[in-house]
Amino acid sequence: MIKTQLKKSLSDYKAVTPHVTIARKMLAKGMPVNAGMLVKYYIAESSDKKALTRDRAVFPDENKNYDIDYYLSKQILPAVENIFQVFGLDMSDIIKGTKQKTLF
Repeated sequence: MIKTQLKKSLSDYKAVTPHVTIARKMLAKGMPVNAGMLVKYYIAESSDKKALTRDRAVFPDENKNYDIDYYLSKQILPAVENIFQVFGLDMSDIIKGTKQKTLF
């Protein structure tokens, strides 16, 4: 689950990001939306390979499959990339699964 704070009024956002998209959907459903609130959502899979991330953002209670590739490439791997470099691990080897380190 991704939680992003609305830092300003919804009408002040020029960029349409996933959290802005969800906030607009909330407003359309009559839910309260205001600056400072946390917007919760996740990125779901899409059959449209060209679908933008913001268009794949869905409410927490929607029953859709998580986009595993998105979470690996955009959330998890960037967070651990510097740690892997310290140990001399190449991110492309890890992603492709071509090189496996052993404990021994």
